[in-house]
Amino acid sequence: MLTVVVGPPCAGKSTYVRAHARDGDVTVDYDAIARALGSRRDHEAPRAVADTASRARDAAVSRVMAKRWPAWVIHSRPSADQIAAYRDAGARLVLMDPGIDECLRRCAEDSRPPGTEARIRDWYERPPQLAADWSIQ
Repeated sequence: MLTVVVGPPCAGKSTYVRAHARDGDVTVDYDAIARALGSRRDHEAPRAVADTASRARDAAVSRVMAKRWPAWVIHSRPSADQIAAYRDAGARLVLMDPGIDECLRRCAEDSRPPGTEARIRDWYERPPQLAADWSIQ
């Protein structure tokens, strides 16, 4: 089964996936891909790495959807088209939303890179428009 984990920065998406994915499940995590492709900074990849990681992430998502492999996709803010594609692929959605105050606290505690606080606030101001007919856990 394809599981898409959505939520703002610092919501615990990666932690949730690490706790629930089984051996052999594909995990698609942009930050992990960026590190594997050469980023030395967590959550802040240089432009060339970021662009390459984004394309690799898209290819991985396409592959697991086409093959219907068990997979976990961490996707903070999917677009309406991406949400439709996930729903059409039969994905289940896990929404990680501990609240803005908790995300901001984690951001400060984890010493996240500059801009993370703004991305958290932006996520809460403009959350993804999740399909009403998509089961959210």
